[in-house]
Amino acid sequence: MTILYSAETGGFYDTEIHGNALPKDALIVEIAAYEELFLGQAAGKLIQADSSGHPILVDRPVLSIDLQRKSRMASCQAEISLLESDQHRAVRELLTAILGGTAPAEALKTEAGQKLQQVETQIVRLRDTLGRIAKAHTMAELDAVAI
Repeated sequence: MTILYSAETGGFYDTEIHGNALPKDALIVEIAAYEELFLGQAAGKLIQADSSGHPILVDRPVLSIDLQRKSRMASCQAEISLLESDQHRAVRELLTAILGGTAPAEALKTEAGQKLQQVETQIVRLRDTLGRIAKAHTMAELDAVAI
């Protein structure tokens, strides 16, 4: 088995699989280097070609504060959406209990009532977090907001 890397395609090729159908710029990569590259990629690095076309590991580019803010806000929104599903489920259970004759104060003591209160507390906390993320203007401010 011989592994090659093409800077043009950014891909690896195995002669046992690809035969002679290799890009013209493909360079041989030692197995140990190949394994190291993929371990680095698994650890969050990127594989790209150096100036001579050989594969190397590089750090991922840092996202701008705007992109990081949008990403964190999207995560918050997704979590809120999941919690809202739980909230709706708990409300339906409470309404069913109340329509079945349970007093509202007693219905809030049930598992559904407790769940509703917990979920609403989490939603309020996340909406507050969402607001603080939106107002962050520096990375330090953004990093200070825990999700």
